[in-house]
Amino acid sequence: MTGRSRIDEIADQGRSRGVRPWIAVKERLAGHTIQVLAAATAGAATLQGGAALHFVYGSPRLSADVDLAGMGARDALEGCGPALARAAEELLGCPCRWSVTRVGRLTRGKLSMETDPSRRLVLPVEAYDVPARLPRVDERFGSVEAPEEIVADKVVASADRWSRRGTLKTSDLFDLWYLLTCRRVPLPDPELIAAKRADYGMAACRPDLGRAARAISPEELRSALEGILPTEDLARLAETDVLSVAASALERYSDVL
Repeated sequence: MTGRSRIDEIADQGRSRGVRPWIAVKERLAGHTIQVLAAATAGAATLQGGAALHFVYGSPRLSADVDLAGMGARDALEGCGPALARAAEELLGCPCRWSVTRVGRLTRGKLSMETDPSRRLVLPVEAYDVPARLPRVDERFGSVEAPEEIVADKVVASADRWSRRGTLKTSDLFDLWYLLTCRRVPLPDPELIAAKRADYGMAACRPDLGRAARAISPEELRSALEGILPTEDLARLAETDVLSVAASALERYSDVL
């Protein structure tokens, strides 16, 4: 009888929290990957997005990828690929392959692990060569965007997604609510929103994001968060509050989007 693998153990721990097993494994791998990056890049790559919120700012929402920013972040990420693959193999006990592609200013890296003959686990690690405007240093996870910059990122990303796809990302709405309500982060100045929009080359679109956020049903939001929020946190969630807070924040910046 063979022993249980590290992946099996992590997956079971995720199930016990009400988290999808493979999201739990990616969470563990993402945290380890970020620490390796922090040690290897010496501040050249700044953590942003859901991974920054979860690992540095205490959000209960699990993120299934790692996003980096900073001028020079792409080169820093590419140089770390072999070290990231070795660290993943040591953590999870199975072979890992690193691959990378470049699209404009974006570098898309992937840690791919064949966990069994029928399943492959992939952790995206992406770096965008744009300024990290409000970086700070965390002892464990290195350079990370300040909470107010993450708010600005979420606002701009929501406007961009709406202009291209006509949809909003429910996890971004949750993240806005978490930052503004649980972390009590002040709304960023419109100048930061405008600067972020310019960083990503986003044309003005004047979207009615507040209306779009309020059109999302509480049931849709809860369904999207099931399995990526632990059961205990999901049970306490007031979906209407999440949608209302996010909508109010998004509509504040209509003039600069």
